[in-house]
Amino acid sequence: MVNDKGEPSFMTYKIVGEENGAYWIEVLHENYTGKTITKMLLFLGDRMNPATMEVRALKTRDKNGHVSELMGPMLQLMKSVWQGSVNMLAVAWQGLPQEDSEVVAGRFSGCFKARTDASYGPWHAASMSWSHPAVPISGLVRSQGIDHPTTMDLVAFGDTGATSELP
Repeated sequence: MVNDKGEPSFMTYKIVGEENGAYWIEVLHENYTGKTITKMLLFLGDRMNPATMEVRALKTRDKNGHVSELMGPMLQLMKSVWQGSVNMLAVAWQGLPQEDSEVVAGRFSGCFKARTDASYGPWHAASMSWSHPAVPISGLVRSQGIDHPTTMDLVAFGDTGATSELP
C-alpha cells in the first residue's frame, strides 16, 4: 500500500483458524512506525451481503505490543469502528465489468472492476478496485484511490501455511 503522503506499508490478511462455522481472520499492518494486528472471529454469512456477516470476537495488538480483547457488550459497542473493514470482505461481483490487471503477484485476467468504499473508524476512502476469484479472502488484486492518492497492489497470496501472530 502507498498512502496519500506517499508512504509505503504492507497489509497482510490471513485465515488462521476456524471455530463453530466462523473463521479467525488476522490482519497485519506494517509500516515504518511499527506493526499492528487485528484478529477477528468472523462468521461470513452468505459472503455476498455484509449484513449477514458477524464478528464474534476481536483481538488487537498495537504498535507498542499492547494486546486488547473485545467480547460481549463491548464488542457490539465498537462494531461501527471495524464494520467498514468487514464490509470489504463481501464478494458480490455479478454484473460488474471485467478487466485484466497486472501486479507483482501476477497477471489476473478478467478481474471484476468496481468502486469500493472502505472505512475504519473515522477514516474513509473511495477507490476503484480490481478483484479476482483466485485470490483468497477478499479477492482484491489492486485498488486506486479516487478521493485520496492511495494505491494497493497484491504482492503475494496463497492457500496454505498461514500462522497467527496473536495467541
